[in-house]
Amino acid sequence: MTETEIVKKDLEEIYIGNLNTVDADLKLPLKGRNGSSFQWESKEILFISHDGKVTRPTFGVGNRKVTLQVEAKYLGSRASRVFEATVLEEPRKVRVKEIKKVIVHAEPGKRAELPPVVIVLEENGDAVTLPVMWDAYEPKKEEGILCVCGAAEDTEKKALAEIHYEKKKSVENKVRDKEVLVSFPAGSVTLKPGSMFYEAQEKMAEFLKKTDDDQMLYNFRAAAGLDTKGAQPMTGWDAPECNLKGHTTGHYLSALALSYSASGDEVLKKKMDYMVSGLFHCQKALEEKGWHKGFLSAYGEEQFDLLEEYTTYPTIWAPYYTLDKIMSGLYDCCTLGENHQALELLQRMGDWVYERLSVLTKEQRDRMWSMYIAGEFGGMIGILVKLYEKAGKERYYRAAEYFRNEKLFYPMAENVDTLKDMHANQHIPQIIGALEMYKAKGETRYLDIARNFWDMVTKGHVYTIGGTGETEMFHMAGHLTDYLTDKSAESCASYNMLRLTSGLFRMKPAGSRMDYYENTLCNHVLSSMSHAYDGGT
Repeated sequence: MTETEIVKKDLEEIYIGNLNTVDADLKLPLKGRNGSSFQWESKEILFISHDGKVTRPTFGVGNRKVTLQVEAKYLGSRASRVFEATVLEEPRKVRVKEIKKVIVHAEPGKRAELPPVVIVLEENGDAVTLPVMWDAYEPKKEEGILCVCGAAEDTEKKALAEIHYEKKKSVENKVRDKEVLVSFPAGSVTLKPGSMFYEAQEKMAEFLKKTDDDQMLYNFRAAAGLDTKGAQPMTGWDAPECNLKGHTTGHYLSALALSYSASGDEVLKKKMDYMVSGLFHCQKALEEKGWHKGFLSAYGEEQFDLLEEYTTYPTIWAPYYTLDKIMSGLYDCCTLGENHQALELLQRMGDWVYERLSVLTKEQRDRMWSMYIAGEFGGMIGILVKLYEKAGKERYYRAAEYFRNEKLFYPMAENVDTLKDMHANQHIPQIIGALEMYKAKGETRYLDIARNFWDMVTKGHVYTIGGTGETEMFHMAGHLTDYLTDKSAESCASYNMLRLTSGLFRMKPAGSRMDYYENTLCNHVLSSMSHAYDGGT
């Protein structure tokens, strides 16, 4: 490359995290991969210093946008690039009016599972959750009610739980609703030329055929110590220096499987089989390098080790989120792409997840999942439940239970909207997981969680195009016009809301659900697809 090309490429490859929701110091690189040196300048040092130190605005001031400029130099060539970061204001202090009493049920002599959070009603009428530490207690040995007090975080008001001890009642069939509709088998429905849907399908297939499979395997082979086949490194969120690397390859597996299932194109099938075979060799090589049996990722196990030490983002970046994308891609290759080797890889990964999380306490896992971005785990619940149904091993369902996030599940089960200030697309896949758990075992609490969440989002948190969230966050229900910005309605959230809607519709074919589905599919998902053959949205 020429000096000018080196500077340009190094600038293009700079990635410093999610700049839409900055709440921690930024790591500003000082050198590029090809040798350029970087000099950073902040246009508002009150909130971001020249070296990336972040000072959040106090609550009430509002979020602040800060322009960062970086100048790159290589020998006699230089160029610059501008970034815009949104620094989040500090969290508001919760003004507690009332703490909702917790009511749970247990059998005499057994300990009840008390939620790690309580629902708090604020003075302004909003509902939020606060972490709680429950007092020690001895279970009642006979039927009756036991009251337990708890200390809720950031308030002197006491939390109260009632444990209703009663003998277990035999229930022959817990399943309240079953799927009454099923999808047509893959490949049995084809789109006719002449529609925007057909054009979008063909553009995506054309893009997938042009994609370099060896580049998609680059990070995995590098981590496993295998030959990278002369491929170019990935860029952006999958660049070798990025902690989220590997997740795009998972999406790519799903895309190949879906596109093949729709068209039967053997070129796509061949690419998919090549990818699965490549990952199979990576998994074996990672084990030979000393990583635990079944592990597969585009890096070693270090991020998972650090998560268990409660290391924050951006030092680590959502390792289980990335793992979900890979596992989901392999599941699609197995079920849609008829690749049996993918199921073998997937089961080994499921075993690895179970072995890893089964030795941790519930308190450890709760703390991990509550960590911003670092603890995000995408659709791990759903993929593990589907693996349980596919392979029939109970350990996969138990592994799915290890990801239960009661900060979300508890208020949803109680039908209380506490979504304000929660990350939208981080939590929608968790609700999809709850629905999968209901379908697998029939525990009606999980169906209630999914239904209540869908009603809350579609009635109070969606824009006219069906999208939800702004700067990827839920805000106050019914106040969407306060949040019309260029960061409104992330398409990832719409995609996952469609998956949730489809699952609920199959159980109860309500017109309101399909109205939402059609509107969102046409006016957000389809409309956001690139008009070029580049796979972009």
